[in-house]
Amino acid sequence: MLCVMVVVLGAGVGGEICVGGVVFQEFCPPSKQWALALLAACWCLGGTLAALIAVVVEFTSPPYRLWRWLCGIGVLIQVVYWLIRRKNPETPRFLFLSSEFELAEALLQQMANANGKNIRVKIDINQAKEVCESQNNLKKSLIEKSENSSIMREIWTNYLGVTVALLLVYFCLNFGSTGINIFMPELLKESGGEVKGVMLYMTIVIQQELEFLEFLSQLS
Repeated sequence: MLCVMVVVLGAGVGGEICVGGVVFQEFCPPSKQWALALLAACWCLGGTLAALIAVVVEFTSPPYRLWRWLCGIGVLIQVVYWLIRRKNPETPRFLFLSSEFELAEALLQQMANANGKNIRVKIDINQAKEVCESQNNLKKSLIEKSENSSIMREIWTNYLGVTVALLLVYFCLNFGSTGINIFMPELLKESGGEVKGVMLYMTIVIQQELEFLEFLSQLS
C-alpha cells in the first residue's frame, strides 16, 4: 500500500518538476517570465499543508495509522489536481509545432482577450508550415544522433567537466533537500528535546513558513 501511494505521489511531483516550469513559460510573455521563480514558493506551501494535515491526523487517528492517512490524503490531493490539469489546454507552442494552427490561433486570441489586448491574432499558415518543417527536421536529426549515441559521447568527451559538475550539483541539492524533508521528523525526535506529537509537526510548519518568508525577502 505504501509503495503504491508513494509511486502516485512521486509521479505527480516528478512530473510537475519537469513539466510545470515549461508549461508556465510557454504561456507566460517574456517580460513576465521572472515570475517562474514564484513556483518555488509552492514547496514551502506544500510542506506547510502536509504538516498541518499531520497535526489534524495526530489528533484524530491512532499513531499506527498516521502514515496511512498522510499518504492517502496526499494521493487524494494529487488525483484532484490531475483531474484539474486534464481541463487545461495545451500550450500555444505545442499546438503550433503539432500543426494545430487553428487551435493555436484561437488559444492565443483567448489569451489576448483575457489580458485586455485589443488585437486580432492571425497565424500565417504558409510561414507556420515552414517553421514546423524545420523544427521537425531538427527533431529527427537529434533523434538519429541519440540513437547512434553520438550525443552522449559528445557530452562525456567534449563537456566532461561541465557534465560532472552539473551532476554533482544536482545530486547534492536533491540529496540535501529530499533528505531533510523526509527525515526531519526523525531528526527532531532525536534532538533530545520535547519535540514530539503535535509539537513535532507544528515545528515543521514554522520551519516551512520561515523558508517561505526568506524566499519572499530574496525576491524583494
